[in-house]
Amino acid sequence: MLPQTNHPTTFSVICSDNDTVLNVLVDMGSAERQVLVEDYDAGKAVAFEKQISNLKEVYTIDGYKMFSRGSVQTVLPPNKKLRAGRLCGSFDDQIRNLDQSKSNVQKEADQCRKRKRDSEANLQHLQHGLKIMK
Repeated sequence: MLPQTNHPTTFSVICSDNDTVLNVLVDMGSAERQVLVEDYDAGKAVAFEKQISNLKEVYTIDGYKMFSRGSVQTVLPPNKKLRAGRLCGSFDDQIRNLDQSKSNVQKEADQCRKRKRDSEANLQHLQHGLKIMK
């Protein structure tokens, strides 16, 4: 029941020792029917030009998603707001990275506030000098 193509399927490139994960990807996502291709042109050829049975979707390395339902051909562009890292074994690394990012942003904000205070003090000094000159 696999699509007959020279390109790999999502299921064929997944490495997991956990059978439950593989079963969920097959049952819920039809990973065995999703084909992975190199580029947009190859994706169009696989998804639309050839009538491959049991093909659900075609994904390109660039992130395009292509599929056809009946006579309707659909190409979805890459999703730039895609959340990464949904499947992970530990959240500790993600929490640590987010804490580091937060710390960096706070440092940058403090530096910006200091520059603003210095600029305001310099402006006051210049305005005072202007009043004296007048």
